[in-house]
Amino acid sequence: MEEVIEQRRTFNKIQVGAWLLFFVFQLTFYWAEYQQFYAAFIFSVFNVFFYASFIYLCYLYLIPAFQKRKNRGLIITLGSISILVFTYLWTYSTYELYDYLYPNREGFTVKWYIHLYRFITVMSLLAFSVLLRYTQSYFHLLGKSKMEKLKQTEAELDRLKFHIQPHFLFNTLNNIYYVTESESPRAAEMLSKLSDMMRYFIDESKKQKVTIATELNFINNYINLENIRMRFPVQVQKKIEVNEMILVPPMLLIPFIENVFKHGIQKNETDNEVKISIKTVENYLVYTVTNSLKSPLQNSNESGFGLRNLEARLSLLYNKDYEMSTNSNEIEFTAKLKIPIR
Repeated sequence: MEEVIEQRRTFNKIQVGAWLLFFVFQLTFYWAEYQQFYAAFIFSVFNVFFYASFIYLCYLYLIPAFQKRKNRGLIITLGSISILVFTYLWTYSTYELYDYLYPNREGFTVKWYIHLYRFITVMSLLAFSVLLRYTQSYFHLLGKSKMEKLKQTEAELDRLKFHIQPHFLFNTLNNIYYVTESESPRAAEMLSKLSDMMRYFIDESKKQKVTIATELNFINNYINLENIRMRFPVQVQKKIEVNEMILVPPMLLIPFIENVFKHGIQKNETDNEVKISIKTVENYLVYTVTNSLKSPLQNSNESGFGLRNLEARLSLLYNKDYEMSTNSNEIEFTAKLKIPIR
């Protein structure tokens, strides 16, 4: 963030420096022509004002509006009017200013080629505005890219902090499994599923993409582990209508399920239900999880920490090319995710 702010400051300093140099150039030119500092100063301020006004009108308003691809006809019309108005005002204001500074001298007649010269100058200013805008956009995207890479690096470092000697833990779980298999089959089953989940953390979560089948297997293990520790297991209905070899970022689908078990069920109820749906719509993967609600207080899961973290990750992965929404009524809570298939 500091680097991006510093880039903006540098860009602003360059602009200020450029305008000061241009003002000094104008002042030197008019002083040499009119041999009067006061007149040269007034003409320099006047020209810099017109240059800056038109450039920043285009840079801050007209070009960004045109880039949004909405009402481009209107923007082109307004831009054309602005060019004509600035050409007219600049030409006649220059001669009015000259008559004010030199009332005893013979005035100038505005010839057609003067209008043409001013028009070409204004068009040059428009071209410079476009160049300035796209230069600023380039450095903005460059800074944004660096920020995203930095955030991903920091997230990776945070994740690795929690993976202290994971293989040691994984091997220990296997040893405990063999010890408990004969004496407590249920405990052995839990350890087996936990071991599969640890293997996913160690081997798969480091990858950029995993198959839907791999991610669903992890979700199944998570649900089974949660059900083992519950008095009344959650009833899960799945509707998988996708090619299970489709690739998705690891750990992307689990937050919805985790949110259900943390906030969306009543552990003392016998009829907790969860519906999981995965399908493709055009080139997008649509993932929906719906759980039954027994109390209005359960709506607090709409602001679950896990869902906020998921949205932050989605923003890094897909920028704005995704949709995530939650909806609840008196009987159920629904979380929906739509991401592009790449």
